[in-house]
Amino acid sequence: MNRSHAILLALVVTALTASAASDLTATLSTNRILVGDRVTLTITAILDEGESLLIPSLDRSPVITVWDQQQARRARPDGKSESSTTIQLTSFIVGEHRVATNPVLAAKAGGEETRLDLPPLLLHVSSVLSNPPPELADIKGPVSAGGPPWSTIAAVIAATTLLAAAMALLARKLLRRPTTQPSPRLLPPHDLALSALQALRARGWIETGNTGPFFVEVSAIVRLYLEQRFDLNAPEQTTEEFIRTSSQSDILSLAHRQLTQSFLEQSDLVKFARFAPAAADMEAALAAAERLVRETIPPPPTGGAQ
Repeated sequence: MNRSHAILLALVVTALTASAASDLTATLSTNRILVGDRVTLTITAILDEGESLLIPSLDRSPVITVWDQQQARRARPDGKSESSTTIQLTSFIVGEHRVATNPVLAAKAGGEETRLDLPPLLLHVSSVLSNPPPELADIKGPVSAGGPPWSTIAAVIAATTLLAAAMALLARKLLRRPTTQPSPRLLPPHDLALSALQALRARGWIETGNTGPFFVEVSAIVRLYLEQRFDLNAPEQTTEEFIRTSSQSDILSLAHRQLTQSFLEQSDLVKFARFAPAAADMEAALAAAERLVRETIPPPPTGGAQ
């Protein structure tokens, strides 16, 4: 294998982990970047029918800053499906950082959840000033009264020219970078949740009466929204326990607590009382989730120049 092939292979860092619930793969496009450079994390999982994947927020700015996150799912000939999530992220802190600290949740149609730990992917972040120009050579002692030979003068001129060129290249590289880092363009939690609910409606599970996977998926979307919107994190709780705890706290208004409780009661009927809801009941649950998201969107900032 030649050197170029070795370098190309070294730029792709892949870690794998497997469980009885899902085959989980996490891949970094590269594990060595300069401050502010972007890297792509790809998480894929092979899921059973009715199983869904809940990926926690990786954003821990400025250590790990998420720019964008996209998720797709496709069916496989063996009856399973492949979930693929791509996350663009960066770091503004020099050093070695772990990309993910929270586990992924795999939720089955019956409500059972399995914790899947992401592999210990490490991101090495270097400063743009890691390779400064060479230092000036020490000044030589006095020469004889006859003056330096022309070969010495030519060497000094050549060294000075090379040093000036190195300084100019470094200055151009630094000037191309913005003096202040741009703010991440991460989609807000309500946009992510509404997009996920729209994608769930497009799957056609309401029309086909696929109630189990439907309620697992809508519950997972509501949980992720509440976690990101109100900065909550309870990895030891199931989705139902987490939503129930949130609905009983003061983070939601009374109207929204009642709306969440109603949503939980209908979900419990499906999972534990063998209740077979009609399409209208599934529509009502989806509408309740959308209403909860829309009515808890934070107001726009009111500050501004006077």
